[in-house]
Amino acid sequence: SIGCEWHLTVFEKVLIPCVVLLAAVPGDFVGGYLADKYGRKPILLIGQILIAVFGVLSAFMPDYISFVIVRCLVGFGFGITVVIVIVQVVEICPTTYRASAVALMFISWSVGVCYTVIGAYFLLNSSYGWRAVVLWAAFPCVVLLFVLPFMDNSPKYLVISEVDNTAARDLLHKIAQTNGVDFELDEVGDLLVEMEQERGTLRDLGNEEFRTRTICFVICLFFANTLYISNVYDTAYLFDSGYCSAGGTTSSSSCTFTLKDLLLDLVVSIGEFLAVPIVAVSSELQGRLASIRTLAILLSIVIFACIWCFGEILLLCELFVTRALTDASFLLFFIYVPESYPTYMRSVAFGVTNLFANIGGVVGILLVYLVGLAISWKLMFTILFVFSLVIVITSWILKHETVGVRLQDNRENHDHFVNIPANAEVERDINMQ
Repeated sequence: SIGCEWHLTVFEKVLIPCVVLLAAVPGDFVGGYLADKYGRKPILLIGQILIAVFGVLSAFMPDYISFVIVRCLVGFGFGITVVIVIVQVVEICPTTYRASAVALMFISWSVGVCYTVIGAYFLLNSSYGWRAVVLWAAFPCVVLLFVLPFMDNSPKYLVISEVDNTAARDLLHKIAQTNGVDFELDEVGDLLVEMEQERGTLRDLGNEEFRTRTICFVICLFFANTLYISNVYDTAYLFDSGYCSAGGTTSSSSCTFTLKDLLLDLVVSIGEFLAVPIVAVSSELQGRLASIRTLAILLSIVIFACIWCFGEILLLCELFVTRALTDASFLLFFIYVPESYPTYMRSVAFGVTNLFANIGGVVGILLVYLVGLAISWKLMFTILFVFSLVIVITSWILKHETVGVRLQDNRENHDHFVNIPANAEVERDINMQ
């Protein structure tokens, strides 16, 4: 591993994933702000270029300092892309399929986790080492650079941002032709009205309408990612340390990635695939908010069970369920948060709330290393249990529901998509964007 090759201390090893998440914090805000100002697609391309280019360069860094600097740039690009991808999908999909589309999109995240784990096992145990693993992880990002130019911008963004409406008009006609719909803009009324060039700001998030929900989203995303990242990092360590094992502490070389490590990581990671049907079904039947509350309660119960472990098999099952529930909770927030803000400020609002999720991820890593490994796993799970209760309490402060609600576009609600009655024909013709 990289720690063995460069003889890194525990602090230096912990710093590597932390700097990626910390660098994503300004990426979230900058990406969200610029996406609301210049459009989703061009800023997404910039973020993806940063990930691909500096992801590849990471494999060729000669020392620890240069490696950390390059990984910071990868993290900055990651922060930009995550925000815009979610917003883009939410804005493109019809109301009926929004939740399912975001959930299905996140299958790629789950596949990527398994792809990386499998690659790490075979490459770390070969003569190629960690540099090959970094290239393996960066390869899909490079491929994506050749795909993104063919992606269209968000129709909803173009509708409220283009003064001459040319780009919006062309894209809506293209969508209509693709779907075989006879769609004339003039028949719907003045759909593409010239609007004031509004852009979301931090001040907007403090408005009475959005203040409470923004604070609640910040708290929930912070603690949700703490739970998720801690689950990602603690799996192998829990079993190597002998937690829940009658045989006591065992040792495992940190310079190897064993078959046991591979199987443990894969089994727990597969739990992420379970999150997709959970979100797709529950978010539509129960609604976004009710689903979030239900998952938060279930998650707190499972984490509490981890404190009082009853054997390694049961612990593995608990970690599997924890991964599924934390990932499902994230998916629900990634649907619910963008739906809770109008188009003119959607990206900046999601960027600001999501940057706290990355900070929570850093806390999750520190809990594993500084509490779990250094002090007590029971103490770590107790802290995580308290965090899960905070999510439960905070979710009950939220009151608005977004299932079946069309997206608002601007402050004055000049959104003709919202104002038109939701009958089947109009849904098909207008919301096909």
